[in-house]
Amino acid sequence: MKSSVYAQIASIKDYNMALTDPPHLSRLYNDLKWYNKFDIIIKKNIFEGVSKRGIENAHKTFVMSKWNSNEFKKIYKVQPKIIHPGIFGEYNKKGVTCKILHSKKNLNLISVGRLVKSKNLIWLLLAVKYLLDKNKKNKFFKDINLKILGSGPELKNLKDLSKKLNIAKNIKFYGSVSESKKNKLILESHINLIAAYSAYNLPALESIRMGVPVVINEACRMSEVLKNNIMAVNTKNNQTNFIKNLDNYIERLKKLRIKNYKVNHLPTFNKWANDLSTACEWYGN
Repeated sequence: MKSSVYAQIASIKDYNMALTDPPHLSRLYNDLKWYNKFDIIIKKNIFEGVSKRGIENAHKTFVMSKWNSNEFKKIYKVQPKIIHPGIFGEYNKKGVTCKILHSKKNLNLISVGRLVKSKNLIWLLLAVKYLLDKNKKNKFFKDINLKILGSGPELKNLKDLSKKLNIAKNIKFYGSVSESKKNKLILESHINLIAAYSAYNLPALESIRMGVPVVINEACRMSEVLKNNIMAVNTKNNQTNFIKNLDNYIERLKKLRIKNYKVNHLPTFNKWANDLSTACEWYGN
């Protein structure tokens, strides 16, 4: 959104615009209390007006998902082209193979991302509590563990909640880790949990490339990319549905053997860059 303002301030005449975040995730659209009414007026009359002209004056506009496209079309006079971002590198042409969920062995879950409220990490702790209570009855797994990678302001609240739920020994907080350490921990896991409310989520694709399935909140707006993919389960944007779908997926994986499953149709950075360059007509004839 800021780039649209810069384009107007700089009086740029011929430009294309890649809109990464949808309007509702912009600070501009955050709810403000009544005593911030003056700020609202300033934002509406200046920032919104300038950014609107910046977006609508662009030669072409690009967004990351159909969901984002629909949101922009409702607010601005644009017809954005959808180009899905992808991850660096390529997917194995032979496909991916997932770890088997063995009886009397540990179930290892993982979450990667900044510890902020929008990541809905409380859902993950409640999910572990639910799964542990269920496992006390059926005793399928030896134990259930959740690794949480990342740092942020919610760390203390999450640690306090894990103690309150009596699951602290099953939750391990790693803080910020190196890329190699992150990949090692993901590879050791059975399922990657992504409850975040976000515009997109490239780590989901990274996880799938490594053969680790994801249970992902549809509000992260990747459902159209991961649709009909056995490596991913899209849940509704609420705690109950997330936990229910995770539980159902675990039951399914107990019986399912995912071997050499093709995922090379998923987007990569090279494909995104090529599609964007072609759409912007940056290649010579």
